Amino acid sequence: MTFLPIVERELRVAARRRSTYFGRVGGAVVAMIVGGWMMLAMQNQSPGQLGKVLFILLSVLLFVYSLAAGARITADCLSEEKREGTLGLLFLTDLKRYDIVSGKLVANSVNTFYGLLAAFPVLAISLLMGGVTSGEFWRVALVATNLLFFSLSVGMFASAVSRDERKALSLAFFILLIVLGTTPAIELGLNLTNQNHASSPFWLKPSPAFACFTAFGSHGGFGGFKPSDFWPTVLLTHIYGWIFLIMASVIVPRSWQDKVTK
Repeated sequence: MTFLPIVERELRVAARRRSTYFGRVGGAVVAMIVGGWMMLAMQNQSPGQLGKVLFILLSVLLFVYSLAAGARITADCLSEEKREGTLGLLFLTDLKRYDIVSGKLVANSVNTFYGLLAAFPVLAISLLMGGVTSGEFWRVALVATNLLFFSLSVGMFASAVSRDERKALSLAFFILLIVLGTTPAIELGLNLTNQNHASSPFWLKPSPAFACFTAFGSHGGFGGFKPSDFWPTVLLTHIYGWIFLIMASVIVPRSWQDKVTK
């Protein structure tokens, strides 16, 4: 028996779709347009300075893209099946709950992932200009991919517990906001209420946003934080993704039935 059969099938189908190739080309074209515009706007700057600005700008856009696009494309993948009454048919087969969830995840995310992947070569142009290290490039690539997995999992969870498209999307972005902003808000509150409070990564590490800043290294403006602070945040973000994905797998078999109206 094939392990994760729906995933294998969806990857085969995606390899034959034109939208898969158009998505990759589109991601690369958008990245090249932004990069070309930056080069023209800052053509009087030194190559090293231009490389830093281009790297940071493209990185921020990739982070925003990973968070927003991931949650948006998966927030309605299961709830749509519930509304159409087809989700229950999948449970009449030999498929396991994780087969269904993982298959839906891959089916809806493959084009988004390819679009993200296509932008990395444009991001690497900043390495040729100088001012950016290879370590910073790979950290940004890792964080962007990790954020995409996290947001996709949040969208799957929201879709598993909701039936309405708008409610699922709103719940997904609400969860992202809570996970991203809660602990940094606590750290900000401590700094505002206690002037003697020294900034510490303790309240920042649980937030996936912290990895976005520490990935830049010396260009992130976070002097005082050690490079080792980067990896715990990346690991926690990845764990968050698996937690939401597992919860979606647990909830789906119990939430697809139509509710009895009185």
